[in-house]
Amino acid sequence: MIHPKIIDLIVYFITELKTSKGISDEILIPLAESGYSQNDINIALEWVFTHATDKNTKGNNTFSSKRFLSKNEERVISPEAFGLLMRLHELGILTHADVNLILDTIMLSEAPQKVELDDLKLIVSAFLMKGRRLHSNFTELMIIN
Repeated sequence: MIHPKIIDLIVYFITELKTSKGISDEILIPLAESGYSQNDINIALEWVFTHATDKNTKGNNTFSSKRFLSKNEERVISPEAFGLLMRLHELGILTHADVNLILDTIMLSEAPQKVELDDLKLIVSAFLMKGRRLHSNFTELMIIN
């Protein structure tokens, strides 16, 4: 199973790249000391370097819009989880279509509980690592967590 901490690492690395600091050993050492496993760091770095050439993660997107949740979506998705989804979009990690696909899948899944921040990290990790496809039995992800 993909660890939700990978999303935190991807966000951190993309932010570092966008602020022109780059990714060096100087920023990797404190991550390991903070409890991130070398495997999680490597998975996140592999994803970033594989996708960093995509126009979406370069910040070239001049079109900007905001996505608001419907009343039904607000009942199912926590504000913190939605905030992360919007942050991932702002960083170019997710496209508009990705955000809508994730939200639609959550709504269609009839998840047994409200989708919280850690739940969304798990969902987005699976989405990104599976090549922008969600697990065929998405509800299992929600029950396991």
